[in-house]
Amino acid sequence: MAISHVGTTFIAGTSGTLPTHQAGDLLLISAFSTTATTPSLPADWTNIASLATPGFRAGYRFAPSAGTASGTWTNAGNGLVVSVYRGVSAVGAVASNKGNSATLTVSGITLEDNGGTSWVVAHMRGYQRMNSVPSGMTMRLGTGDGDYWDEAADTASGVGSFSSRTVAHDVSAQWATLTVELKGAEVQSTSGSETRTETGVGVFSAPTEAGAFAGSKPAGSGAGVFADPSYGQSESFAGSRAAAAAGSG
Repeated sequence: MAISHVGTTFIAGTSGTLPTHQAGDLLLISAFSTTATTPSLPADWTNIASLATPGFRAGYRFAPSAGTASGTWTNAGNGLVVSVYRGVSAVGAVASNKGNSATLTVSGITLEDNGGTSWVVAHMRGYQRMNSVPSGMTMRLGTGDGDYWDEAADTASGVGSFSSRTVAHDVSAQWATLTVELKGAEVQSTSGSETRTETGVGVFSAPTEAGAFAGSKPAGSGAGVFADPSYGQSESFAGSRAAAAAGSG
């Protein structure tokens, strides 16, 4: 199954309702603090990034069922950015960044899977509105809460690499960003042929079964004529016969 974006939302608080999802979907949350304190990580979520000043934490889990709870991200006074994706096999490379400037930087990452199936997701939190979307990405969320503005974007398809990019900021102030690789399902392709049973044509004389034989003769399936002098008859055979034939000639 190819990766697809299911939904992204902003929760103005430390917990809330996640976008509609089903079992197996990837749930990705970035939590932002109003202080230097790093928000907490709820039980059953895997931490992938944390920063202080500004306080920031990101985590994920694969939904065990529809209606999975967000958990409580204590100290996330600036709210939660939540993204849901389907068809993700694993989370790959991750980077986080922070600064205090009029330009936000979404960090580049070295993809664990550079075969062109991984998506890259970015979550951003800044002071005042961000003026653009990172180049080569599709906006999934742009919402404000007080003086802050949140943004989420992704590559909308598989990529083989991801370099850093910037987003303009209205003013010089604190900001934090997250970059995450979402790995697609592995696809294996096999082509060619394999022979597991023998095919041959030969004449075998009982009881020693020594005779003229052309082909490959492990015990298996074949097509041939087998002469049995003790019974004075010939048998046309196609199927499976176990025999210990000797040599060729």
